[in-house]
Amino acid sequence: MNPKAAASFPLDFRRLRRRLRPNDHLILPRGFECDAKPDAPSAEFGVPPERLREAWIAMVQDEPRTTCVHDDPERLQAQFEQRTAVMGFPDDIWVAFLPAGESRSALALYSRARFGLTDLGVNKRRCRRWLGLLQRRLAAQGSRAQAAS
Repeated sequence: MNPKAAASFPLDFRRLRRRLRPNDHLILPRGFECDAKPDAPSAEFGVPPERLREAWIAMVQDEPRTTCVHDDPERLQAQFEQRTAVMGFPDDIWVAFLPAGESRSALALYSRARFGLTDLGVNKRRCRRWLGLLQRRLAAQGSRAQAAS
């Protein structure tokens, strides 16, 4: 793979193989069958996956140095690139919006540094912060998010 290019899109979260470098963060719904071990479980959201995607896209558009690389509304998956403030190094972020019951959804989220051996926790902090922003956005719209049980 060309190191200047991000991995292919769409990302097959079920067959995801993480690199040996500690420079990524993976969030998956509980019970999601995947070759890779997640770092944290996804929350469940009280909206259908299509609405979760719309809220996510709107939230990420407000993030600095972030561009949407791919967006597939039919597959309910998107890919983003966010660059570091000082050096402009790229991180790649993939998200899939998954059904979790009637009018409910969860997401699969993978964020990783494209270069380097470590990210000093940047991807973990980004994932947590973005999920918090998403939950607040949905709450402002009258939707609920709760931790998966």
